[in-house]
Amino acid sequence: MASLTAAQTTVGIAFEDELRGLTDAAIHGEWARLKGLREQAALTLGAQQVTDALVVAAAFNGITRVADATGIPLDPHTAAITQQMRDQTGIQRFSYLEKSARYDL
Repeated sequence: MASLTAAQTTVGIAFEDELRGLTDAAIHGEWARLKGLREQAALTLGAQQVTDALVVAAAFNGITRVADATGIPLDPHTAAITQQMRDQTGIQRFSYLEKSARYDL
């Protein structure tokens, strides 16, 4: 799967680069990098906003796991309006077993 460029992921929100960096480091488990990014982002966003952003990023994984584990299907409206995004990101190819194999040591 090809990587997305910053231009492809730019959405025009305040502090977008800081939020993207925090989320990316958290998702990839880059804890030393995340520590530095948290400290840097706290200077512009504030400590509470940094915490809130990381809570949302962490919770998102849990929310999707609950839906998947309980068999809740993607509703037709959401499926229709996210089709292009799902095709571009390759999310349909995502496998929890593959993810577990990469991170379970």
